[in-house]
Amino acid sequence: MPENFENKENSEEVFEEKEIPSEKFLEILGSEKFLKALTISGQETLKSGYETVFRVNILDNGDADIVDVIRGGTDRIHPGTLEASTTIDGYENVGKKQGVLLGFHFHPEIKGEEIIEPSQIDLEGLKHHAFIGIGQIGETGIDILLARKKRGISNSEIEENAEEYEKEVSERGFISKQEELQEILDNNGFEGIIISYKKKGEEYKLIQKSRKRILGIGKIKVNMEEGF
Repeated sequence: MPENFENKENSEEVFEEKEIPSEKFLEILGSEKFLKALTISGQETLKSGYETVFRVNILDNGDADIVDVIRGGTDRIHPGTLEASTTIDGYENVGKKQGVLLGFHFHPEIKGEEIIEPSQIDLEGLKHHAFIGIGQIGETGIDILLARKKRGISNSEIEENAEEYEKEVSERGFISKQEELQEILDNNGFEGIIISYKKKGEEYKLIQKSRKRILGIGKIKVNMEEGF
Protein backbone atom coordinates (compact mmCIF):
# COMPACT_ATOMS: atom_id res chain seq x y z
CA MET A 1 0.00 0.00 0.00
CA PRO A 2 1.45 3.44 -0.86
CA GLU A 3 2.78 5.35 2.15
CA ASN A 4 0.34 8.25 1.68
CA PHE A 5 -2.70 6.13 0.82
CA GLU A 6 -5.88 7.49 2.40
CA ASN A 7 -9.09 5.54 2.75
CA LYS A 8 -11.43 8.44 2.01
CA GLU A 9 -14.54 6.49 2.93
CA ASN A 10 -13.36 6.15 6.53
CA SER A 11 -11.30 9.31 6.84
CA GLU A 12 -12.26 12.06 9.27
CA GLU A 13 -12.35 15.59 7.88
CA VAL A 14 -9.68 17.64 9.65
CA PHE A 15 -10.39 21.21 10.78
CA GLU A 16 -8.34 23.86 12.48
CA GLU A 17 -9.76 24.11 16.01
CA LYS A 18 -10.21 27.17 18.16
CA GLU A 19 -10.54 26.67 21.90
CA ILE A 20 -13.20 28.75 23.66
CA PRO A 21 -13.21 28.83 27.49
CA SER A 22 -16.54 28.42 29.25
CA GLU A 23 -16.14 31.95 30.66
CA LYS A 24 -16.24 33.30 27.10
CA PHE A 25 -19.29 31.17 26.28
CA LEU A 26 -21.04 32.59 29.36
CA GLU A 27 -20.14 36.12 28.27
CA ILE A 28 -21.63 35.49 24.82
CA LEU A 29 -24.84 33.93 26.16
CA GLY A 30 -25.39 36.97 28.37
CA SER A 31 -24.35 39.57 25.80
CA GLU A 32 -26.60 42.31 24.43
CA LYS A 33 -26.19 40.87 20.91
CA PHE A 34 -27.23 37.35 21.89
CA LEU A 35 -30.16 38.58 23.97
CA LYS A 36 -31.34 40.71 21.04
CA ALA A 37 -31.29 37.69 18.70
CA LEU A 38 -32.91 35.50 21.38
CA THR A 39 -35.71 38.02 22.01
CA ILE A 40 -36.47 38.60 18.31
CA SER A 41 -36.39 34.86 17.62
CA GLY A 42 -38.49 33.94 20.65
CA GLN A 43 -41.15 36.59 20.07
CA GLU A 44 -41.47 35.57 16.39
CA THR A 45 -41.96 31.92 17.38
CA LEU A 46 -44.44 32.89 20.09
CA LYS A 47 -46.44 35.05 17.67
CA SER A 48 -46.34 32.85 14.57
CA GLY A 49 -46.00 29.31 15.92
CA TYR A 50 -43.06 28.84 13.53
CA GLU A 51 -39.54 27.74 14.32
CA THR A 52 -36.88 30.45 14.19
CA VAL A 53 -33.14 29.97 13.86
CA PHE A 54 -29.84 31.80 14.23
CA ARG A 55 -26.19 30.86 14.54
CA VAL A 56 -23.49 32.19 16.81
CA ASN A 57 -20.22 32.08 14.87
CA ILE A 58 -16.75 32.59 16.32
CA LEU A 59 -14.38 34.68 14.23
CA ASP A 60 -10.64 34.08 14.08
CA ASN A 61 -10.08 36.96 16.54
CA GLY A 62 -12.42 35.33 19.08
CA ASP A 63 -15.37 37.70 18.57
CA ALA A 64 -18.91 36.34 18.30
CA ASP A 65 -20.91 37.07 15.14
CA ILE A 66 -24.66 36.58 14.58
CA VAL A 67 -25.62 37.32 10.97
CA ASP A 68 -29.41 37.25 11.27
CA VAL A 69 -32.52 35.58 12.67
CA ILE A 70 -34.52 33.51 10.19
CA ARG A 71 -38.04 32.13 10.38
CA GLY A 72 -38.64 28.58 9.19
CA GLY A 73 -41.62 26.22 9.05
CA THR A 74 -44.02 25.09 11.75
CA ASP A 75 -41.99 22.05 12.72
CA ARG A 76 -38.78 22.07 10.69
CA ILE A 77 -36.07 24.45 9.53
CA HIS A 78 -35.18 23.71 5.92
CA PRO A 79 -34.31 25.88 2.89
CA GLY A 80 -37.79 25.76 1.39
CA THR A 81 -39.34 27.40 4.46
CA LEU A 82 -36.77 30.08 5.31
CA GLU A 83 -38.00 33.67 5.22
CA ALA A 84 -38.35 36.93 7.16
CA SER A 85 -34.66 37.44 7.94
CA THR A 86 -33.91 40.00 10.68
CA THR A 87 -30.34 41.28 10.55
CA ILE A 88 -28.22 41.31 13.72
CA ASP A 89 -24.56 41.79 12.68
CA GLY A 90 -25.22 41.57 8.95
CA TYR A 91 -22.97 40.08 6.29
CA GLU A 92 -19.70 41.95 6.87
CA ASN A 93 -17.88 38.85 8.16
CA VAL A 94 -19.25 36.32 5.66
CA GLY A 95 -16.32 34.68 3.88
CA LYS A 96 -13.89 35.18 6.76
CA LYS A 97 -12.41 32.32 8.74
CA GLN A 98 -14.90 31.32 11.43
CA GLY A 99 -16.72 28.39 13.03
CA VAL A 100 -20.15 27.70 14.50
CA LEU A 101 -20.09 27.84 18.29
CA LEU A 102 -23.87 27.45 18.57
CA GLY A 103 -26.59 26.56 16.11
CA PHE A 104 -29.81 27.66 17.80
CA HIS A 105 -33.52 27.36 17.07
CA PHE A 106 -36.80 27.67 18.93
CA HIS A 107 -39.37 24.93 19.10
CA PRO A 108 -42.90 26.36 19.31
CA GLU A 109 -44.34 25.85 22.80
CA ILE A 110 -46.61 22.82 23.07
CA LYS A 111 -49.00 23.03 26.01
CA GLY A 112 -48.62 20.13 28.40
CA GLU A 113 -45.06 19.31 27.26
CA GLU A 114 -42.40 20.24 29.78
CA ILE A 115 -39.34 18.82 28.06
CA ILE A 116 -37.15 20.04 25.21
CA GLU A 117 -36.51 17.14 22.86
CA PRO A 118 -33.96 17.39 20.05
CA SER A 119 -34.67 15.45 16.87
CA GLN A 120 -32.25 13.16 15.08
CA ILE A 121 -31.70 15.93 12.51
CA ASP A 122 -31.00 18.45 15.28
CA LEU A 123 -28.24 16.23 16.69
CA GLU A 124 -26.74 15.61 13.26
CA GLY A 125 -26.03 19.35 13.22
CA LEU A 126 -23.21 18.62 15.68
CA LYS A 127 -21.10 17.51 12.72
CA HIS A 128 -20.66 21.23 12.07
CA HIS A 129 -21.59 23.00 15.32
CA ALA A 130 -19.79 22.85 18.66
CA PHE A 131 -23.21 23.10 20.35
CA ILE A 132 -26.81 22.98 19.28
CA GLY A 133 -29.32 24.98 21.28
CA ILE A 134 -33.05 24.32 21.31
CA GLY A 135 -35.25 26.87 23.02
CA GLN A 136 -38.80 26.87 24.30
CA ILE A 137 -40.45 30.16 25.18
CA GLY A 138 -43.33 30.69 27.57
CA GLU A 139 -44.96 33.64 29.33
CA THR A 140 -42.37 33.85 32.13
CA GLY A 141 -39.15 33.04 30.33
CA ILE A 142 -37.08 30.87 28.02
CA ASP A 143 -35.56 27.44 28.62
CA ILE A 144 -32.76 26.19 26.38
CA LEU A 145 -31.24 22.74 25.96
CA LEU A 146 -27.56 23.08 25.07
CA ALA A 147 -26.23 19.80 23.64
CA ARG A 148 -22.93 18.66 22.21
CA LYS A 149 -21.16 15.45 21.31
CA LYS A 150 -19.17 13.82 24.11
CA ARG A 151 -15.41 14.12 24.07
CA GLY A 152 -13.85 11.28 22.09
CA ILE A 153 -16.82 11.01 19.68
CA SER A 154 -15.76 11.68 16.10
CA ASN A 155 -17.84 13.53 13.52
CA SER A 156 -18.17 10.30 11.54
CA GLU A 157 -20.00 8.68 14.51
CA ILE A 158 -22.57 11.44 15.00
CA GLU A 159 -25.09 10.30 12.38
CA GLU A 160 -25.23 6.73 13.71
CA ASN A 161 -25.39 7.96 17.31
CA ALA A 162 -28.23 10.35 16.45
CA GLU A 163 -30.14 7.49 14.81
CA GLU A 164 -29.67 5.30 17.91
CA TYR A 165 -30.84 8.17 20.11
CA GLU A 166 -34.02 8.52 18.01
CA LYS A 167 -34.66 4.77 18.31
CA GLU A 168 -34.30 4.85 22.10
CA VAL A 169 -36.65 7.84 22.37
CA SER A 170 -39.21 5.98 20.25
CA GLU A 171 -38.86 2.74 22.25
CA ARG A 172 -39.39 4.51 25.58
CA GLY A 173 -42.61 6.13 24.39
CA PHE A 174 -43.86 9.14 26.36
CA ILE A 175 -41.05 10.94 28.17
CA SER A 176 -42.30 13.19 30.96
CA LYS A 177 -39.05 14.40 32.55
CA GLN A 178 -36.12 16.32 31.07
CA GLU A 179 -33.73 14.19 33.11
CA GLU A 180 -34.88 11.06 31.26
CA LEU A 181 -34.34 12.74 27.89
CA GLN A 182 -30.84 13.80 28.93
CA GLU A 183 -30.12 10.24 30.06
CA ILE A 184 -30.96 9.08 26.52
CA LEU A 185 -28.60 11.69 25.09
CA ASP A 186 -25.90 10.42 27.45
CA ASN A 187 -26.51 6.79 26.41
CA ASN A 188 -25.83 7.67 22.79
CA GLY A 189 -22.70 9.80 22.83
CA PHE A 190 -24.17 13.23 23.57
CA GLU A 191 -24.45 15.46 26.63
CA GLY A 192 -26.70 18.36 27.46
CA ILE A 193 -27.59 20.97 30.06
CA ILE A 194 -30.67 23.14 30.53
CA ILE A 195 -30.22 26.88 30.97
CA SER A 196 -33.00 29.36 31.71
CA TYR A 197 -33.69 33.03 31.09
CA LYS A 198 -36.35 34.76 33.20
CA LYS A 199 -38.42 37.54 31.70
CA LYS A 200 -38.14 40.88 33.52
CA GLY A 201 -40.27 43.49 31.81
CA GLU A 202 -39.35 43.28 28.15
CA GLU A 203 -35.90 41.77 28.82
CA TYR A 204 -34.57 38.28 29.51
CA LYS A 205 -31.92 37.59 32.14
CA LEU A 206 -29.85 34.41 32.54
CA ILE A 207 -30.51 32.97 36.00
CA GLN A 208 -27.63 32.32 38.41
CA LYS A 209 -27.98 28.53 38.43
CA SER A 210 -27.63 28.53 34.64
CA ARG A 211 -24.49 30.67 34.82
CA LYS A 212 -22.89 28.02 37.03
CA ARG A 213 -23.92 25.24 34.64
CA ILE A 214 -22.32 27.06 31.70
CA LEU A 215 -19.07 27.60 33.61
CA GLY A 216 -19.03 23.87 34.36
CA ILE A 217 -18.87 23.02 30.64
CA GLY A 218 -15.12 23.56 30.43
CA LYS A 219 -13.21 24.33 27.25
CA ILE A 220 -15.08 24.19 23.94
CA LYS A 221 -13.45 23.29 20.62
CA VAL A 222 -14.85 25.03 17.53
CA ASN A 223 -14.02 23.85 14.01
CA MET A 224 -12.78 26.83 12.00
CA GLU A 225 -13.26 27.11 8.23
CA GLU A 226 -12.11 29.56 5.56
CA GLY A 227 -14.68 31.17 3.25
CA PHE A 228 -17.51 30.38 5.64
